[in-house]
Amino acid sequence: MSQEYAMSRVRDALEASGGNTPKAQRLLLSWIENDKTLLAGLVAPHLMGIITHALTFAQKQTAAAKEADGAPKPQPSNKDIAEALIEGLSSEDNSRGFGNLGYQGKPGKTSQEHIDTINKIARKISDSE
Repeated sequence: MSQEYAMSRVRDALEASGGNTPKAQRLLLSWIENDKTLLAGLVAPHLMGIITHALTFAQKQTAAAKEADGAPKPQPSNKDIAEALIEGLSSEDNSRGFGNLGYQGKPGKTSQEHIDTINKIARKISDSE
């Protein structure tokens, strides 16, 4: 209901502004100050993305503060990476920021743990097909 209401108010703003988008934006912003139903209706479809962005931003700030304190940044284990990959691959919700794991691998010999992890991912993918 609030999304339908919000869209009707968006159309009202466009009509009141003569189709001028910047004017319609300013009008909507002024209406939002006193109309929380309008705000909720406009934000609802984007809420997961907003939350994901806020969490990512906070995590980056925390990591930057730790690095500034001289504390080494912990690297996720292969198990953590595999679980995140499997969850990302099997999830229908791609808003988690899949692919942005913050991992920066080191060149060198591939560990058995890494090989096992890749095999686990491959099995999970083939099982789901």
